[in-house]
Amino acid sequence: ANHTKLPADAHWDASEGQHLIKAFTSASAPSSHLNCESFCKFCGGSSWLSKRVFDAMVQTTSAGRKTHNTLTLSDLSKALAKCCSSSRFDRREFVVHVIANGSETLTKKELADYILQTQSFTLPEEIFRDRELAQRLASQTVDDAFESLRFTDQMTVDELDTWLAREQSIESALGDLMYSIFLRPNTPGESPAALSSSRRLPKLARSSDLLQPEHLWTLGAQLPPLCTQQPWRLLFSSRLHGRAFSRLVSRILFKGPTIIVVRDRGGRVFGGFAPVSWRRSAGRFFGEPGAMLFSVAPRCKTYRSSGVNTNFMYLGTSLTTCTNGLGMGGQVDFWGFFLDNNLDGGVCRAPCSTFASMPCLASEPVFGVDLVEAWQCRPDYVADDRELEAAGVRRKPKRTWEACEAGFQRAAAGR
Repeated sequence: ANHTKLPADAHWDASEGQHLIKAFTSASAPSSHLNCESFCKFCGGSSWLSKRVFDAMVQTTSAGRKTHNTLTLSDLSKALAKCCSSSRFDRREFVVHVIANGSETLTKKELADYILQTQSFTLPEEIFRDRELAQRLASQTVDDAFESLRFTDQMTVDELDTWLAREQSIESALGDLMYSIFLRPNTPGESPAALSSSRRLPKLARSSDLLQPEHLWTLGAQLPPLCTQQPWRLLFSSRLHGRAFSRLVSRILFKGPTIIVVRDRGGRVFGGFAPVSWRRSAGRFFGEPGAMLFSVAPRCKTYRSSGVNTNFMYLGTSLTTCTNGLGMGGQVDFWGFFLDNNLDGGVCRAPCSTFASMPCLASEPVFGVDLVEAWQCRPDYVADDRELEAAGVRRKPKRTWEACEAGFQRAAAGR
């Protein structure tokens, strides 16, 4: 029958096409058209989100059965091609249709509802099962959106489009979900709506005094994929290892990407992500644009490179004419984030030229330190000779048995 054949210009490979036909046949049976009720039932999860997605599919499909509010297999294929498109413009246009639902403006609540509904599929279970926490994360995301666009209660669809262009994880979540439901093979016993998200929740190899799963979820979205694939290893904790700056330095040198987290005596928690290894920098800044600063408490938020300068990382030890300590961003004496060489106090000044839109993250610009943790984001990382040589460090040569024997012979001959 024609209703079980995809159009010739379908975007899917053989396996995807086969699963799409199977899903459509199952969802629409016994009819050859898919209505809203059957679509919502097949998708599972939120009927609110499913209904809006179905309406958007009908509206954006030129051949959609608008009179009867149904979709054919060909309609569904075309709508999914837009929703799951490799083109960010097409994906974003579809998401705007779903959120705005035909309106030219939307409120904070409407955007929060959408984010909360998609989170029911994309958040890790350990976070989403805490309904209050999931709601708080959604509200925080919406507050950040309206704050960044400087609106108070409403935004237009054009402004929504602009914001989504910056928030790729939210823009792509719906497409990932629809692909999972209609185009991805499901394992036995798995719900059709189970989403295999490419976004991972970073894990910790041991518990942290400062980082919780919801913080890791927010931070992980901004990190390179290699930094979320293995449990982070605790390199340093001032509670466990003592308040010794030299010990902190020795434990973070040449460890690849790391996160430093601080709690000040006023209760604020904040820190920085270093995308490259820490090294002694002889009074100069170094690093790469992937560096960022972040706050954890009272609110988890990240601050990326502004592009104004490259003052990303600084580590001074045993210097006589330059500042000793660990810093990120800003400049000497006007740091974005700085820990002194006693791990007793620090500096956090705003605005910071290196990291965009960053406020003072600490309780006050010159703060007292309560607790410090350092985490290695890639536990399998090993510095190579090139990295060590660039930092002026030479790896000690490995002593072989032949070298030891030769040394003994030279020593015996010298007697």
